[in-house]
Order: sequence, then structure tokens, then C-alpha cells
Amino acid sequence: MVIPEEFLTFTAFFHQDFDLLFPNGEGLIEDAISHTKLEHQNIIKSFIDDLLSGKFTEDELRMIWRSTRAEISPFRGTEGSCTEFLKLIRSFLA
Repeated sequence: MVIPEEFLTFTAFFHQDFDLLFPNGEGLIEDAISHTKLEHQNIIKSFIDDLLSGKFTEDELRMIWRSTRAEISPFRGTEGSCTEFLKLIRSFLA
């Protein structure tokens, strides 16, 4: 799978010290979006829509997320859900 550069750049905002800057994940998502050009947001939306289309299992989505520039994951072991986190990100992208 080819991950769009725009998505890789977007995920770089998901860094390990986010909790020092934002009270929750929503604040981090909003900040990442605010630093992303609208045309790049559209590419990210399309990519997330593809990821959430049902073609990928939770385990595959986790592998894809881990192959990005994100330093943090919305899941650990069997806890958490990459699917739900991607849905949350998508809900912030108009």
C-alpha cells in the first residue's frame, strides 16, 4: 500500500509529548488539521475513507498506522481501536 505523503506529514503531528500541549486527542487532531492545507486535507480525507471502507481489518489498520510518522498510537496490545481513532480524525475533516 502506498500511503500519501500528505497523510504521512499529517501523522507527524501525533508526537509523544502531545499530552503536554493538549488536554486530549481531539485537541491534537484539531491542531494537526489547522496546520494542513485544505487541498492536503482532501487527500487525507480520501485516504481515511479508503482505510475505513471495510477493505482492511483492525490489525491491518494498525500496521498501516505504525508505518506512518506518528510517534503515538491510539491502541496498545488489544486495547484501543485504530478504526475508531481514524473515524474520530475523519469526523474533524469537513
